[in-house]
Amino acid sequence: MTAKLCLHMSSFLVSPLDSIFATQNISKPRSISQKNNKGAFEMAATLDYMFAFSATTGAVRNHHFELLHNAYLVDQDVLEFLKDKNPEALKEMAERFLEAEERGLWTPRSNSAKFQLEELAGV
Repeated sequence: MTAKLCLHMSSFLVSPLDSIFATQNISKPRSISQKNNKGAFEMAATLDYMFAFSATTGAVRNHHFELLHNAYLVDQDVLEFLKDKNPEALKEMAERFLEAEERGLWTPRSNSAKFQLEELAGV
């Protein structure tokens, strides 16, 4: 490949995390939730890792948090799975999203997101 073509192809990726989101099932929790009951724990851990990476490197973009929020807490099937299988993980995820918003790591697109998160976190 020529350097020009390589530069053009790399411009499609906003960050290295985009390639991870594109190749893994990070934002597709149904694949996790259908496998076993520890899926809720794995989802919470994924959010924790992303939060820590964002806080330490600044490499996580707003749309990465938005993808996880929509996949984990806006999708009603996944939300019900979390409520049923691991409500503590759900509470911790809501708290983590709130902390990301408070620290300026994430700005939700939805005006109602903060209210939903506060309700889920029990704030």
